[in-house]
Amino acid sequence: MEIRLEEVPVMTIEEFADKYDLTMVVKERRNPSAPSSRYYAMFDGCEVTDRCMLSSLYGNGPSQDQAISAYAEEISLKTIAFNAMESNRMEIVAPRLESKES
Repeated sequence: MEIRLEEVPVMTIEEFADKYDLTMVVKERRNPSAPSSRYYAMFDGCEVTDRCMLSSLYGNGPSQDQAISAYAEEISLKTIAFNAMESNRMEIVAPRLESKES
């Protein structure tokens, strides 16, 4: 029997950003509601598609790296759109994403 295995691609969030020339934005909240949400991270201009709806997701964390790691988990395996309402819209199905914190 011949078996053809098609696995889900895996890469770090850093490799993914480099591959598509994406910019990660990390912001510090002035008054976080908890120490675990001091920073939040997201790709610039990125929204997640869910059927015909767009939503903005971000990762929270007490440090910049932990916020990026949480964001990687949020968008992993989802279809994401950049410049969603523009003529240069780009959609990407994110691979299984990892980060330095994984």
